[in-house]
Amino acid sequence: MMKVTYHAAQRFLERVVHKSEFTKKEVQTTIDYLTNIFKDVVVNSYSKPFALPGFEKQYYVVHRDNSILTIIPKDEIFRQKQKCHISRTKSVYSEKYNCIQ
Repeated sequence: MMKVTYHAAQRFLERVVHKSEFTKKEVQTTIDYLTNIFKDVVVNSYSKPFALPGFEKQYYVVHRDNSILTIIPKDEIFRQKQKCHISRTKSVYSEKYNCIQ
């Protein structure tokens, strides 16, 4: 069974439910909800993000050591993969490949 952090519950409310203000009771209810969702989830990697059940096309779950750390939009993972590596010709690479700096 995966543990859900307080931070992950807050990010679920902010990003998935689109709430900017919430009470501690709402966060605790969200922790209970996410714990229920993830009670049967078994991950096969130490820290690779996986799709949020029910929102597979939109959000990823970042976890480590059997704890859910945060929930991020899918496009944020895509942006991280496109970042350029720092090199001597950084400007040439960023112009050529349109990488985020």
